[in-house]
Amino acid sequence: KLWDNGILYYQTENLSTLLINRLDETIKILERETNIRFVPASAANKDVVVYRINKDANAHGESYSTGLGKVGGKQYIALHKLASVSTIIHETFHALGIMHEQCRNDRDSYIQIHWDNLDFETADEKNVRYQFEKLKESIDLGSYDYNSVMHYHPNSYGRKDPDLGQLTTISSISGVPIQRVGLDPFMSSTDIAQINKLYPVKTVFDDGQTWGSSAYTTGIAFGDINGDGADELLVARKHGSGNRFFFYNSEKNDKPY
Repeated sequence: KLWDNGILYYQTENLSTLLINRLDETIKILERETNIRFVPASAANKDVVVYRINKDANAHGESYSTGLGKVGGKQYIALHKLASVSTIIHETFHALGIMHEQCRNDRDSYIQIHWDNLDFETADEKNVRYQFEKLKESIDLGSYDYNSVMHYHPNSYGRKDPDLGQLTTISSISGVPIQRVGLDPFMSSTDIAQINKLYPVKTVFDDGQTWGSSAYTTGIAFGDINGDGADELLVARKHGSGNRFFFYNSEKNDKPY
């Protein structure tokens, strides 16, 4: 399930200053590049993403999201104490409804999973397999993206060989290198297009009127200022520019002043 109007309500729980700063940077990046908006949750919000420390993480680092999309009620993004901005974006994408790129249903045309090289000894086998199994009920959005922030590295979860080092678990069939984006940019252009396709800009407002451009998203509030039964005031969000106020022509009620 997706988040209504692309608004993700969130809380933090016992995060370090480092992680708070990295979460703030994550929010700035996602609000700048996508249609998603983050709103600190209040007591009135029942569906909330809680960012917190993963106390069970091992020394190599482990972060995870407890929900794919909005699951209802509280859901958690547990972060390793040194989680990077890229990792926080990755886990937030899960909460927004995006699965791993290597789990796409069309992946066999692009990559090969080397199941025999997966490490089932130091990690839970069921969990490891889940990271690579196709999510059959999912929908593949756009073309396969070797650079996606949601794509695992070629040796992710690989066994360690005494002579060869960590073994390859994902290889490219076409020869296109698997190079997940990292520091800058934090997301590929396909990542951005994919999340915006899931959460498109809305130009048909709640009163049935359609106006403006694709830069304008959901109307947040409408108001009948003079009591004539027609809304004169609209508060809306403009992509990348915060809230904007518009006044309707109350006589025609079809275009803003």
